[in-house]
Amino acid sequence: MQDTAARDLDHAERFIMAATEELASLGVPRSIIAPWLTAREARVARIAVREIYVQTPGPLAGMLAARD
Repeated sequence: MQDTAARDLDHAERFIMAATEELASLGVPRSIIAPWLTAREARVARIAVREIYVQTPGPLAGMLAARD
């Protein structure tokens, strides 16, 4: 974990804008979206993904999709 830099906050703002547009296009009111998506007290976390699993309904749910 580390503090955010200006570029991190720029990335967060772009994500928030894109996610807001996507949710609004699905009919979610913007007034409800705003409290969910915020960069307030943001931190940066670096993680290493080693495995990815299919998590949608259907015959492949829970199956390993990729491994590092």
